Amino acid sequence: MSLVKNQHYVPRFYLRNFCNSKEQIVSFDKINQRCYFTSIKNVANENYFYENEFIDQKANVEQYLEKYFHPLEDRIAKLLRKLIRSFEDDSFIILDQDSRADLSLFLIYQFVRTKEVS
Repeated sequence: MSLVKNQHYVPRFYLRNFCNSKEQIVSFDKINQRCYFTSIKNVANENYFYENEFIDQKANVEQYLEKYFHPLEDRIAKLLRKLIRSFEDDSFIILDQDSRADLSLFLIYQFVRTKEVS
């Protein structure tokens, strides 16, 4: 498996909910004070954002954090699609215990997936 270079701190499955039909999202350039459309590949990411030699060595896995987030994000992406559909068709669902635990874990990770914490 090749190394993942472009690592998102806000997952692309989440960003897609704010895209237009071309999978573009509005981005704001703070320096030039302007808004523009860009691909979700270009926002909320950084090259090798999760690289941490200590964690990788301790876990004995290359890119441990990137690989750790992937299965959880897959589960949350499915859950989010299910929740959105239930809101759209007025059939709101009550989440089971495992789904609530996954969602809680995902929200916690989103709080710490920042440059300030990393």
